Amino acid sequence: MSGDSAPHDEPQKIDRETLPDVLERLVKRGEMEVVTAASGTILYIPQRLDE
Repeated sequence: MSGDSAPHDEPQKIDRETLPDVLERLVKRGEMEVVTAASGTILYIPQRLDE
């Protein structure tokens, strides 16, 4: 294995290349939650409750 590609454990994982408007659309659809950390970093948390 070359290590060029990261393991795909989470198919819905948001990466740095995801467009902000795509994330915003997911938030508006209720599929994502946005959390702003104290440092000002914005975290996008998937709204998946598989219980």
